[in-house]
Parts: sequence; structure tokens; C-alpha cells
Amino acid sequence: MKEHSGIKLIAKVKRSEFNNRALVLCSQFSRELKSLDGQGLMLQDPLLPQAIAKGMLSNHSDRLSELFQRLLSELQIDTDNKEGTYRGSKVKRVEPSLKRNLDTSSTARKPRETKMYRGTPIAE
Repeated sequence: MKEHSGIKLIAKVKRSEFNNRALVLCSQFSRELKSLDGQGLMLQDPLLPQAIAKGMLSNHSDRLSELFQRLLSELQIDTDNKEGTYRGSKVKRVEPSLKRNLDTSSTARKPRETKMYRGTPIAE
């Protein structure tokens, strides 16, 4: 089995970037890893992404590969790109429909003025 291209990328992700779904997938990955070599992963470990990469390199299983692939998609790591990117990288792709229109942004609005009567704000 050739080395998965996401192994190097997941090692760059910080543990704090894992959401709840990613942690559930890490837990499933840990259980599968424990059934293969007898050692699981500590989910609170700040070096969890590196431990996942190390576990993926040392063990080859279809179930482990499937969980790893699901984890990559949950973390939005793009392995199809030649250089590979993830959502934490400096180069972010933005869909054309998601670009903000500067005319309708919150910075273009005037701040709301509060009407006062004898020092008490009046609700409109």
C-alpha cells in the first residue's frame, strides 16, 4: 500500500481545530488501532494528529483507511491538490457565491442611533 497523501497533511493540523465529529472519528480510529496493535490513542493529547499519522503509517487495514479518509473529509483536508491544503492553511479557497458583497456588508451600514429622553434610552 502506497503512503496516503493525507498523512503529512494531518500531522500539520492542530488538535484544537478538531470539531466534535472529528473527535468521534478519532475515537473510532483509536479503537480500530487498538484492535490491530494493542495500543490506542489519547484523545486529549495535543499531539493527536501526529499520533494518527504514525498509526496510519504503521498499520494497514481497510477499516483504518476508511476511518482515516472520513477524518480527512471532516477536517476538510484536500488531498486531490498536488500541494494539498486544509482549512487551516493560509491559502483559502472561496466559492464565488460565498464572496461578500461590500455594499451589503455590516461595515457599510450606519451605526444605529439610540434615541434618548432625559438620559433614558427610548425603545422604538
